[in-house]
Amino acid sequence: MDLDEQLQLLAEEAPKYGLSSQVMEKAVNPVLKLFAQRLQHLEYYILQNVEEKWVLKVVSNRAKPEEQKHAIYAFPTFNDAGNFQGRKDPQIIALPTPVTHILFQIFAVQLADSIIFLETPGNFNLGTEIRRPDLHNAIQLQLQQLGNISPNPSPGNMPPNIA
Repeated sequence: MDLDEQLQLLAEEAPKYGLSSQVMEKAVNPVLKLFAQRLQHLEYYILQNVEEKWVLKVVSNRAKPEEQKHAIYAFPTFNDAGNFQGRKDPQIIALPTPVTHILFQIFAVQLADSIIFLETPGNFNLGTEIRRPDLHNAIQLQLQQLGNISPNPSPGNMPPNIA
């Protein structure tokens, strides 16, 4: 699925997440597309537990170890996702997910502080981090330019795939 097809699917599913299709098409999707175009792949593999909840990792700042954040890792290949932890955990699986859907999840669910997209197969040391506040602020700015439309999805309509 190319980016436009991914975004069309998100627009069609917007009411399930408490958003109007108009808000999705005019404000959220353009921002998701902008962020997705900075990345190298159309889909990434996300680690999930058996309940289909995304696996969060606690990441520390190297300069300030006391500063921690919760991140989701997105892998370019199935093998990279499987090799990331160094040992196989039968309770954790890696599933391919369209890049725009990953970005939407970080905006809508607001559980993780960021997503780290690992771009090069076999390289776990270099990735592109997209912080939730950056994505949220860009969507808010887009909404302000379009008028005062509320983008905040209804918490009761959130998908159950974030751990």
